[in-house]
Amino acid sequence: MIEIGFHGKDKCVEILASAAFKEGKFCQAFVSDGWSFCRIDDKPVRTRSLECCPDIAILNDERLLTEVECDGIVIVNSPNPPEELKLFGDVVSVDATRHVLDIPSPSLNGNVPDTFHVRQYDDMELVLELVAKPVINTVMLGAIAALKIVSMQSIADVMRVKNPKLVNAAWEIYKELERKQELAEL
Repeated sequence: MIEIGFHGKDKCVEILASAAFKEGKFCQAFVSDGWSFCRIDDKPVRTRSLECCPDIAILNDERLLTEVECDGIVIVNSPNPPEELKLFGDVVSVDATRHVLDIPSPSLNGNVPDTFHVRQYDDMELVLELVAKPVINTVMLGAIAALKIVSMQSIADVMRVKNPKLVNAAWEIYKELERKQELAEL
């Protein structure tokens, strides 16, 4: 069994669980202590505890690195490479915010630009809090697919139903991590 934790009470675990179920896997998705968790296995998941030390932790902000307890892989939303984050263990960084900010958004009476661009906002922190952070964990599902836990196609199929605007950003993260893995193997 593999346990995946996402910082925040996030609906992305529903997408991950649905994608795993679509592939014939057994899964649980739940929220506990400010984290969202998904357990995935090829056999029935009998664990019922809400306590979890994830094998993979997904963080939507590098400032959360000091709060995570994970014996496995930490995937963090950061433009900085893992070696600059000065941490021990397996840390993978991907700039999910960049991918999220490239998602076209609906215009509200012409007051909101068609695409979020950093240079168009005085208070980028507010924009990220209100708009980007709720979707960063969802597009980080591309990183889970790059680890071959669930296929990117299954995740994309479920995302198209739940939040179609995020599918391309998740595919971009998947491709980015696939390229990083290929370079690491050379």
